Parts: sequence; structure tokens; C-alpha cells
Amino acid sequence: WENEWEKQSRDTGTTFTEMQYAYYQQIKHALAARDRAFAELGSDVSAWRQRQREIREILWKQVFFPLEELAGARNPGESLPPPPARGFGIFSDHRGFQIHSMVLETRPGAHVPISVWVPARPTPGEKMPLVIIAKLAINLVLGAGLAVLMFDPIAQGERHQFIGRPCTRAHDAIGQQLFLLSRSLAAYFIHDVMRIIDFVVGKLEYVDASRLAMVGTSGGGMLTAYVGALDDRIHSIVIGSYLGTWRMLRSTACHHDAEQIWWQGVRPLLLEKVDLVIARAPKPSLRGAGRLRGPDAGLASDRRRAPRVRHAGSQVPGAGSGESR
Repeated sequence: WENEWEKQSRDTGTTFTEMQYAYYQQIKHALAARDRAFAELGSDVSAWRQRQREIREILWKQVFFPLEELAGARNPGESLPPPPARGFGIFSDHRGFQIHSMVLETRPGAHVPISVWVPARPTPGEKMPLVIIAKLAINLVLGAGLAVLMFDPIAQGERHQFIGRPCTRAHDAIGQQLFLLSRSLAAYFIHDVMRIIDFVVGKLEYVDASRLAMVGTSGGGMLTAYVGALDDRIHSIVIGSYLGTWRMLRSTACHHDAEQIWWQGVRPLLLEKVDLVIARAPKPSLRGAGRLRGPDAGLASDRRRAPRVRHAGSQVPGAGSGESR
């Protein structure tokens, strides 16, 4: 850490304050303590389950405050009555998909545009899997014959609200103000998706609620990891260009939006980003990367941890090889 600090100071010509240096030293020791606790878990399934409960409680009540307030009295994986929806029509494309366009009101006054792509008119009683896409080229999924739901996150798509600013700047403008109120912008991102899942489970009769997946890249990968850790209704996730480690951020110049910053700080929470995946084990999680820098930095570290997590997952009754990967 000292070498990284000196190198960044030399390369950028930036003079860092003693307070900043002291804070990073605290983070260094906190992450070391977290790693020691991780190593002590071994292959004890009960210890892993307890660790999962602790991770979820910290994420739910501290990192993503005020998610608990937004979500109301719901347990992980519990569905609430679907949000109000307004339809804008059903369209067809050249591949035979029916595209249902609508807007959900996930919170009073918060309108989220969604589109549901259905590969063919469902046979009465037939159920199909559904994939929620958070920022990814839809063509990568449509060819699989699955139902697909796309939505516009905060300050993106039809919810874009800052003229002339990219979504990253917009997220920072909103999120930095919420920091002053001890709130996380991520909580509002997560809550939108939870309400979308309520709509899918409560209204889309042709969807198999036991086979819901979520996939995204970059900020969409972040949101996929967040929701996958906290909502048991999501069975499978694919995280693209996100995860890595907090340590790797010290040696990269990647910009991180406000919703990607855990406002409570790493030091008091003793969490690494890979804990988002640990929290949902042994459900399937796929980690994708296009490069080994920026948001994909830390992939080698994730690989080193994987065998230990996989071995513990294989000890869970009923978890097949695909479930523990």
C-alpha cells in the first residue's frame, strides 16, 4: 500500500494529506482483518451460513441505507403486491418477439419504463424463464429463447434528467447530495429492481418465478451483484465488468459513480466486494470480464478465492456441481 501511494503521488503530482494517508492505512488494516476472518471459515457450512447472514444484514441496514425503509417489512425473497403499471402498447419485431412497453410506479412519483420481450405467444399454462437486463446488449440474450425484461435505471434512458451530462455525472450529482443525508443512491437502484421483480412475479403469468436471472455489465454488473446478494428470488446472475477488490481501486484510475461507493466506508464494515457473491451462495453466479484493469481489476484475486468458496458450497445438501460453481 505504501508503494502504491508513493507511485500514485509521483505519477500524478498530487500531494495527499496526512488525513487521507491515515484513512487508507485504516482501510488496509480493516481488509486484513476481513481476510483473516474469511480464512477461518474453512469448509464449515454453518460458519458460512452465519457469515452470509452477517453480510446481508450489513448490506441491508448499513451499506444501502435506507433500503430497509424503502422496501418495507419484507424478508429476502418475499414478494409484495405488484406496483401500479401503465401499458403503452404491444409491438412485434422481425424475429417474432412480442414487446410489451409499460411504465411502473416503483415509489410514489417514481416512474420506471420497462419493456418485456416475449419470444412467442405463450401457450396457456406454459411457464418460461425470464432474464432482467441491467445495461447490456439485448441481442446477447434474445437468441436464447427466454423472456427478457429491460428497464431504465435512475438518470438513464427515458429517466435521463441532466441535460448535457452523461449518466455517471448525473449519478454523482444525485448521490453526493444523498451522502450528506447519510443515504445511499444504491438503495433506490436496488428498490426499483425489487419492485420490478414484484411485478414479474405478481403479473406475468407466463413467467416461471423460480427461474429468474439478472445480467448486466459495468454499472449494470454492479446492480446485478447488489440485487443478487439481497433478493432470493433471483436464481442466477451474470456480473460483467464489476467486482474486483477495494485494494485494486488504489492502483486504477477508474471512475466510480456515487452508487458504487459504500458511504459507510470499508473500514467499519469489514466487507470486500466479493462478499456480494458469497452472500448468495450456492446459487449460480458467473463473473465475466473483458480486460484485467479498471472495473475488471481483481479478477485474479477472485479466482484465488473461488476454490475455497466452491468447496464449501459443495458441502451444502442438495447443491449440485452447477450450483456451487
